[in-house]
Amino acid sequence: MMWKDPNCVYTHKNKLFLKHVNEIVELGKHFLEFHRIPLEFYEYLSYLANYHDIGKTYYKWDFGKKIPHSRYSLRYILEKKEFFKNNPKLTWLLLFFIAKHHSALTSGLADPDSGMAIDQLNSILKKKAFEWAFLINITDTFGFFKLADVCSANNRIDFKFKKPKADENIVRAIIGNNIDETKFAQQKSALLSAPNITILRAYTGWGKTDVSTLFFEQKNVSRIFYMFPTITAINKFEEKLKRAVGDEVSKYFHLYLADVREDEDKIRDLFYVRSFSSPYIITTVDQFLLAFLQVGKYFLKRPMFRDSGIVVDEVHLLTPLMLHLLVYFVKKFQEIYNFRILFMSATLPQALNSYLTSELGLRSNSVLDFSSEYEKKRRVMWEQRSEKIENVLADLADEKKLENKKILLVVNTVKKAVQLAHMLQNEYKKEYEKEFNIIHARLAYDHRKEKEKWINSMKDLPHILVSTQVCEVSLDINYDLLITERASIPALIQRFGRINRRGNEIKEVNVCVAEPEVSERYPYTPGELREADKMIQELERENLKNEKNLLEYLDQQLSEDKLRREIEKEIKDIDIKAWEETFCYFFSMRISDEKMRGLINYRDGLTTNIIPHPKCISDEKFKNYVKTFLERARKVGNLTYEEKMKIIGNLLGISVPVPFWWLKNIKPEEIYGFPVVDLSKEGIIYDDRYGFERL
Repeated sequence: MMWKDPNCVYTHKNKLFLKHVNEIVELGKHFLEFHRIPLEFYEYLSYLANYHDIGKTYYKWDFGKKIPHSRYSLRYILEKKEFFKNNPKLTWLLLFFIAKHHSALTSGLADPDSGMAIDQLNSILKKKAFEWAFLINITDTFGFFKLADVCSANNRIDFKFKKPKADENIVRAIIGNNIDETKFAQQKSALLSAPNITILRAYTGWGKTDVSTLFFEQKNVSRIFYMFPTITAINKFEEKLKRAVGDEVSKYFHLYLADVREDEDKIRDLFYVRSFSSPYIITTVDQFLLAFLQVGKYFLKRPMFRDSGIVVDEVHLLTPLMLHLLVYFVKKFQEIYNFRILFMSATLPQALNSYLTSELGLRSNSVLDFSSEYEKKRRVMWEQRSEKIENVLADLADEKKLENKKILLVVNTVKKAVQLAHMLQNEYKKEYEKEFNIIHARLAYDHRKEKEKWINSMKDLPHILVSTQVCEVSLDINYDLLITERASIPALIQRFGRINRRGNEIKEVNVCVAEPEVSERYPYTPGELREADKMIQELERENLKNEKNLLEYLDQQLSEDKLRREIEKEIKDIDIKAWEETFCYFFSMRISDEKMRGLINYRDGLTTNIIPHPKCISDEKFKNYVKTFLERARKVGNLTYEEKMKIIGNLLGISVPVPFWWLKNIKPEEIYGFPVVDLSKEGIIYDDRYGFERL
């Protein structure tokens, strides 16, 4: 007989077929109800629960033999004609889910039965046989089915979603001691009465990040996503939020949900469930965009945004492409997902304010503006320099203006930052981690945390810090002298906020603005640099009366029409309509897909976290640590569940964010979905002090 009795088949260790099915149905019902998915979709989830592992009843399949079972599940259904309500269109859709329930929803399948499913489904989707809203709901249902499947397979059947608390007590715990009660009353009044999508412009020091949770107190959200521009910002807020809510907060910033072996898939996906379904999730805008662009196993992430609250911090730092995509998907999904969003910025240009208001159909009460305090401050005074930053540094050194000071050097690229750090060590004979340090985005997570601790320990001691844009937000630093490359006006304003933070008025120059060294994939457009040059000239030295002048200048130079033209220019290689037609709001996209090329090649593009292969690590101690760790991680079968979960957490610690385009011609080894990449052939090595650098 070809098929065994399901009652006698074990789908997982110590778990009979029917027990697994019942657990998925029970968990799945809770998942769908929690996220307000219509009742009809419970039937689809139940069908998937009953048939996804039916291939394990095939006479050749046995637990522990590592024989793929999805193809046999399809063969069983087709042979027995156990179709969903005799509805061919829905049946082919569900068969495709079953065929792909251990992988992304890509449109490529190998075996004949699965190939038939994709051919039928492609034809159905191209004819637009399903309504758009139905496709979104059915794919989200598949995502929740998969989460239930993972929970059951790992005996985590007690898993329940829990809504976040967003009351005053939580926020007071986030802020900590020394609360300004007058200001807190102002913050509470403004945020509690704000509509579901709100824009907040507040001066540096107003405390927008700490009090942002108040925005959701009366909005009944499923969970709160805090989206920060840097990992440093994520780490800082995580510490505060954990002080208030304990283990109910998680952070998630690696993007790579690649296809892996089934044994790794179960553990990796469960780790994902734990880190992306908490009541409070701290992450990046990249995560939102990758989920809605349907990259990889997007169905595990996108459904979590249903009925969610979202904080987009420092929205002005988004590139034109990221801004365009964020607004596009918010508009497209708002009716189904019912987002509640708080856009925040200390230096929000009026043009961006108008763009968001217009695109999202916001009313005047959707904008909260507390920027008037800038009129009382002038904490910076700059001089423009016509030289490159290394020449400015040399001049100041010759003039003895670097002695006994805390000095911040900010450049626009990682490459330039590494060059400056080497210069400090080799030419100026500065001692690393005693007299200087470097921080940027291409550092392993654990190394970056060590650098953040060092920076905090040196807050009252003379030193030099070399940084990129990562210093612009959430680093609690206060320097005596800033030497920066010219950047966009919003970026410069953020950098000015790292100097003389606790003063009100400065009488002498404490900022030098050097000429940038423009290169390929530069983070700022020529137009942005020209506008900044004009501002630097016109408001140099005493011409800057107060910091409100900076915002006023920005508003004068950047109109909404100009911003829209800039966006159109920057997204010309991104064809969102072609993306819709190709992926039909259903199929998964690979980073190798042609439709990803514009996203990958755009400036530094979207980023993912990789593990540097020992071959491209220069430091022997770190190289040996990574080598030993990877050898242990590969022995999946010999580890307990707790050990596997710990390994994934440790993988995050040694992972490094890099642009996707670095990987486009590389086929890395996958460990729990993390690509292990040898970049030495590309002339790129990793150093624990300087991060990734090109030889």
